[in-house]
Amino acid sequence: FREICRGLETIGSATKTLDATSAKEALMALAKDEKKRLQQSQTAVTWHEKNRGATERTLRKLLS
Repeated sequence: FREICRGLETIGSATKTLDATSAKEALMALAKDEKKRLQQSQTAVTWHEKNRGATERTLRKLLS
């Protein structure tokens, strides 16, 4: 899970916050910024498509 979070943070699709207050502030800012929401959404979809099946590929390599 941490690796997934780091990956999404790295490409700008997720925002890490330190506490509930900063999480609320980040969510409110995102709710007000349609361009940023769309950008984060698209980069997350692209990341997901690229990483889909990663576990299966890793297992195949380990078992071959």
